[in-house]
Amino acid sequence: MSGIVISVAPDIVKASVNIQKPKPRKFFAQVMFIYLYFVLIFSLINYVSLSFIGIVTGFAIYLLIGVGQYILAQSLHEAWHYYFFGRWKMLSRFLISYPLSIPISARIAHFSHHRNFGDSENDPDFMSYSGFPKTKYGFLKFLMFGLSGCSAILRFIQLIKAPVRSGIISSKVNIFSEIISILMVHILIFLLFSIFSKWYYYLLFWVMPVLTIVKILVNLRLIAEHGNLKAGTRFRTFLSNSLSTKLVGAFGFANHAEHHLFPNVCSFQLPEITTFILEKKIGDHSISSVDCEYTRLSHFRYLYQIYCSLD
Repeated sequence: MSGIVISVAPDIVKASVNIQKPKPRKFFAQVMFIYLYFVLIFSLINYVSLSFIGIVTGFAIYLLIGVGQYILAQSLHEAWHYYFFGRWKMLSRFLISYPLSIPISARIAHFSHHRNFGDSENDPDFMSYSGFPKTKYGFLKFLMFGLSGCSAILRFIQLIKAPVRSGIISSKVNIFSEIISILMVHILIFLLFSIFSKWYYYLLFWVMPVLTIVKILVNLRLIAEHGNLKAGTRFRTFLSNSLSTKLVGAFGFANHAEHHLFPNVCSFQLPEITTFILEKKIGDHSISSVDCEYTRLSHFRYLYQIYCSLD
């Protein structure tokens, strides 16, 4: 695939770049902008009908809400790292996590992904990115499974069961409290749909996009960021300026190699580190260096090239 591999020495980069502190007010302003986007899209919901125009409008709303929910999920990743504690904890959970039905155990799983990247036994995301489908038919099956909603439901069950199975029901993870909180938030969303439109639109335009659009985008992003067509895994950054890269790679996910190397650096500074690495070629081939791939393709273009290379 089109791209270059640089052996990056994180300690050298850290010593050369002034790491900035998190900016919670800026972050939550971005989250509120996402909710404003939802309000604008939902203002069109009463145009949905069984006519041709109404069906097209409904499908457009479905897709646009799904993309918005996906970007909200990306912001949750930022919140996990910097805003899931202290004064910002409740905002992060009730504005971002619970509306998407994501329990706090997902945060624990994410940090386990960081600590155990590439470990088939201890990285909870390993099976999601460890290999590309081997055939075009397999790739299409992968897409259909993500779009079916089954992938999202199975992931939710895994996250609910994980704390119970590992015995960490404590102040750190009270899974029963998490379930109640998620239900409360969704009852509120259901009531809002019932008051301002129709109750079943809650299922059609909130629950279903989470199960389908959000999950397939997350699955595709994971294999684009970490998958390797031949063998092994990879840290990969996408340098494309396309709209799809800005959406799929929102909140620093386009600069994903840098995020893994510097997980304590906020997303708004990751492009600066990417530029520094590319310009200075800061790296060596010592045991402390990490091979990172940089491609000028978008996530979708990258995956399409892989698809075309399959049998």
